[in-house]
Amino acid sequence: FFTKHPVETTVSYNNRDYKQINDVILAISNKKYSKLEKEFSFYYKKNNKEWILGLKPKHTCPAKDYISSITVWGTNGINKIEINFKNGNITKLWFSKI
Repeated sequence: FFTKHPVETTVSYNNRDYKQINDVILAISNKKYSKLEKEFSFYYKKNNKEWILGLKPKHTCPAKDYISSITVWGTNGINKIEINFKNGNITKLWFSKI
């Protein structure tokens, strides 16, 4: 992830486990739904302006050992991604146009 505001930083998940998270986020942002369908059970909801995509790893998904669920919120694009880990940690990523 590259951020420019409020602080310019670069963050990357590099080890084998976190590479799966990178792959999932890339699949979501690049709209590669076949990868998501293969590895996750999911639901999709849409109201007037916002949509929500919820993902739970299938038993065959490599990420199942450490990810409980991923929820993605958006309007025209992705606004927020929340990753819930099995150890109780939560990672929240917000996206905005500057």
